[in-house]
This record gives sequence, C-alpha cells and structure tokens, in this order.
Amino acid sequence: MSVAAHRPTPETPRGHSILSVEQLLHERNIDQLTGLRNRLSFTERLPHILEKNPGETALIMIDLDGFKKINDTYGHSVGDKHLIKSATYLRQSTDERPGDEAYRFGGDEFAIVARGIHRQEDLDTLIARIQSGIDTIGEGGSVGGARHIPGQSAEELIAAADQAMYEVKENRKKQAFEALPRRKQIAAKVGNTLLRYADVDPPR
Repeated sequence: MSVAAHRPTPETPRGHSILSVEQLLHERNIDQLTGLRNRLSFTERLPHILEKNPGETALIMIDLDGFKKINDTYGHSVGDKHLIKSATYLRQSTDERPGDEAYRFGGDEFAIVARGIHRQEDLDTLIARIQSGIDTIGEGGSVGGARHIPGQSAEELIAAADQAMYEVKENRKKQAFEALPRRKQIAAKVGNTLLRYADVDPPR
C-alpha cells in the first residue's frame, strides 16, 4: 500500500491568521497613521497615471505650517491628531472629484493627484479650495501645484509642483512677518540671525 505524499501546511499561532495578498498589498501601500496612500504607492502610480492622462493631470503639494512647533509644544500625540485631521480633509476633498487621489507624501507633506485638469484656471480653482480648507486646521498649510505637460516625466512634475508649493510657503512667511508689529519684526530678524550663526535652521 502506497502512502500519499503529504505537503505540510503553514501553521500560525492561535488567534492569528495568514494575511492575504490583498491585505499585504494594502499594508504596503497605505500610510498606517492617516489611512491615505503612502509615498511608495505615489511613486509607483504617478507615472502610470500620467501615461494614461497626458496633459490632463495636475499634482498638488501640501505642506502643513507650524507642524514642528505643534510637536515640540504639545507632543507627538497631538501632532499625530493634526496629521489625521488634515488627511481626513484631503480625503474628503478628493472624494468630491472622482479620480483624484490623496497621498501622505512624508512627514507633514501631502500630495493630491488631480485628473481632468485641462486649464490653468482649473488648477488655480482647485488649489484655492484646498488652501481655504486646510487653513481651517491648526496653523494651516502651504498649497501649490503644477499641471502635467505632455512628455514631462513624473520626476519633473514633482519638482515643478514642489517649487510652486515652496513659493507659496515663502510668500506666506513674508506676509506673516509683515503683519507683525515693528518690534516683533526686529526680534524675529535678530533671532533668525543668531540661529544662522549657530548653524541651526529657523523654526518653520
């Protein structure tokens, strides 16, 4: 009598189950804190989105203002809640436009890939709406973006959107500084000069 070959089956500790392929992919591509797609997913998906929608896609970058101060003053648990609240708003914003996707780009930076953007006016309107909403959360954020140009690589689009966001951030800093009383402007200049001499970055 022959004995049938027996292939051992994987065992897991009691109360645990083997993750499915779908679950593993979900954990790989989703930011565990905010529930948004993560930077890895962004890096993999963006080139394919641009290939399918050349010249009709825009990338919007969002950088939260004053996030380091929130962490330093109130602790990381409060900072995490701030990130979650910001991510929830961005998810709701993309839900209003089928095809748009929100990502946590890293740290206090987020990204939105917006489809169906045919004109600069379309992008400007969307950025203004996101800027208005994100400014109701904490100290707000800086929002900038760029439209995809046919033939432009994903890396080039990221650089253009990041530059646009940086220019918004610098302008917001300038406006906030100019709104300060004269004596506080002087104190801020002196403080930043001392930090530069100490080789320390001024607070964001």
